[in-house]
Amino acid sequence: MFPIITLAGPPYQRGQQYAQQAASQITHSIASYALLFAHDRGLAWAAAQHLAAAYVPILAERAPHLLEEMRGIADTLDVHLHEIVALNARTELLAGDFYSRSPNYAAAQAANIRHGVPQLPNLPPPTTLRTECTTVVALPDATRIGNTLLAQTWDWVKIQRAACVVLRIIPETSTQPTILTLTEAGIVGKIGLNSRGLGVALNILSSLDDGEQPDLPIHVLLRLVMEHQSVASALELLHPQRSAASSCITLADADGQAACVELTPQTTQVIAPEDGLLAHTNHCLTDATRANMRPVALVSSTEPRYDRAVALLQQQHGQIDVDTMMDLLRDEYDAPRCICRTADPSLHPADQVETVAAVVMDVPQHMMYIAADRPCATDFVPVLVQA
Repeated sequence: MFPIITLAGPPYQRGQQYAQQAASQITHSIASYALLFAHDRGLAWAAAQHLAAAYVPILAERAPHLLEEMRGIADTLDVHLHEIVALNARTELLAGDFYSRSPNYAAAQAANIRHGVPQLPNLPPPTTLRTECTTVVALPDATRIGNTLLAQTWDWVKIQRAACVVLRIIPETSTQPTILTLTEAGIVGKIGLNSRGLGVALNILSSLDDGEQPDLPIHVLLRLVMEHQSVASALELLHPQRSAASSCITLADADGQAACVELTPQTTQVIAPEDGLLAHTNHCLTDATRANMRPVALVSSTEPRYDRAVALLQQQHGQIDVDTMMDLLRDEYDAPRCICRTADPSLHPADQVETVAAVVMDVPQHMMYIAADRPCATDFVPVLVQA
């Protein structure tokens, strides 16, 4: 199981606690993203920090408490604030057409080594396409006992599994919910569930104009969403949002409401459940978001994974339970274009993409079941939002 870290108190103090309890994992995140920025974008870590600086005034205006949390992390680890901001804006800094090695990779890597940036072992190419997660929702009419279930795989570079942590964030006041979130060390949020019964999941998307203008980082937005009470209140936050890097946030709450929210630099679109079911992978599903979507590569698994997830949900409609969702996330049909993915060990570490972890949320029970590896190779561990 990933480390479970409890954060409490004012924002800066939470950041200090985060850094104290996850120092090695945060250093691993820095090493991983220094490698990925160099590999994908030809950016040395110093250049990535320079780009990250543009996100500081956005955070100061729209999420000042989370910027303070990042500052607490940075000060405690004695690293620059922009290093922690770069982790939190990693999706935006990687945005664009990054499916092959940058021609500037070698120079960026050499600069990182000269400046003592933490390194991970690396191997020669080839490269592969990085499509990611599969998310599914079953509402009360579709489940066996009338509860709401939200589940997803998190597919990303295998090297980041060693940086995964689970944060339990205790609110400063009784009007705020406790948050449980599976994330990458140094990042303030990702997949999560709160004590008011609001679950949140994430899928990456890709639009032609991703990465052109800074905006609120998606991982920060996910944490802000988890501070809300319901799907309805979260949608009030998300409706006016645009994204610097296209993403889909899936919401589900204990009252049986759910939605997928596709965010791009151009538009935000909401997808409602059909027959009590929702599914999303890594391609846009609405006309408005598809209009500027980067074309899906022939080798991408996003469309077959979507079709398979929908079919599995429909087959079990009315009988879906936690075990059903776990089995869906373990599905290896049509491998390697499957839901539970295994990395090709012959590839460069920046290209070894697999299902790093998986989560099933029993939303009204405030329970997250977490697989700390490929779910097709490990068990799910139950973790309550409030211990």
